[in-house]
Amino acid sequence: MLMESMQSAKLNSFWRRSAGWLVLALLGGVIQAKPPESRPSPIHGVKLYLNQDDLQAKYPDYGKLLDELGDAGVNAVFTTFFEGKKAFYDSRILPQRDSAIDLLKFRAEAQRKKIQVGAICHIFYDADTLKDRPDLVVVDQHGDATYANWQQFVCPSDPAYRAYKLGIVQEIARTIRPDILSLDFMRFPTTWEIIPANTKADELRNFCFCARCLTQFEKQAGLKLPTELDTTPKKAQWILKGHAQAWERWKTGTITTFVAAASKAVKAIDPKIKISVHVVPWTQATFDRGITRIAGQDVKALGKHVDYLSPMLYHKLIGQPTAYIHTLTAELQRQSGKGILPSLQFAQVEAEGEVSPAEFKEALGYALQAPSSGTLLYHWSELRLDPTAPPLRMEKRMIFKAGAPFGKTR
Repeated sequence: MLMESMQSAKLNSFWRRSAGWLVLALLGGVIQAKPPESRPSPIHGVKLYLNQDDLQAKYPDYGKLLDELGDAGVNAVFTTFFEGKKAFYDSRILPQRDSAIDLLKFRAEAQRKKIQVGAICHIFYDADTLKDRPDLVVVDQHGDATYANWQQFVCPSDPAYRAYKLGIVQEIARTIRPDILSLDFMRFPTTWEIIPANTKADELRNFCFCARCLTQFEKQAGLKLPTELDTTPKKAQWILKGHAQAWERWKTGTITTFVAAASKAVKAIDPKIKISVHVVPWTQATFDRGITRIAGQDVKALGKHVDYLSPMLYHKLIGQPTAYIHTLTAELQRQSGKGILPSLQFAQVEAEGEVSPAEFKEALGYALQAPSSGTLLYHWSELRLDPTAPPLRMEKRMIFKAGAPFGKTR
């Protein structure tokens, strides 16, 4: 009996010690456990152009402008940092300077007011460069080199031009240190804004079939154009009929490699700067994969190099219902695995008709649905306070402000 009692006492002591160790281990685990990572606040942003609509003259004091933005529920402002050869900051690359605009000062003031700044960089839209280099004019599959509207695109394959624009991107990252650097017109030409939704896929213009592009395509694809093909339409038909996949790979590669180089260069300067790319507002089903086939934007490939994709989802302009905003946002997120920032229209852009308050509220709701990372509004001039503004604008402004997921920014 004595022996059994001693063994029982030892076992009880062992279990008490074991229980104590277990409790300590659990407590230690609780104490040492990392708190759950907090997700960044969704972007509730606007596009703003200081060189348009006399905005710079109306707001010589950037503090007042940023206060108005904050009061509207805005926490991010995306603005162009140059237009053609004219810089809105002190540049050593661009030959002209708009002395009225000082984006370094604007950036500093925005930081103080806790508003993010997105630097919009026009890549393959450059009317100024085309005046000096007509060899960069793009050519479609019909041999047509005319532009359908104001969008004067530069051929995306020229090495010297690509190096020039990459240098500007690096300079902005180094000089201004924006929160987000947004690559705009980062595609082969397509005037998506004016293409009717019922257009047949084979009716879209396909670029670029200039001599430089054809030479680069031949080299990458390991093909040789038959010598008897003596016109651009004949060469284009030979490629599109027999080597369409190779042509698409070359186009998407031309776009993706620039994005990859820009992202690497910017992150080397400041890894905190986020990279965004504007993409056309097309699903894979739209115009038979028009986003890759025509625009040259491979969403999955681009996702490896960016933090955000921003589709220009001006639903009414492109003849789509408001629900299309969520449809495309969800598709792009599945394909890329990255944040999606749908850009919305606040008002009529061309002649598609006005956006009613009810329609805008619906569009904003779809834009903010998961998996969206926020939204961008086109544009501030339509949203800003103005004593002469119609009641319609003020009503939509209140809807936008109420839609800010965090209320007022300050």
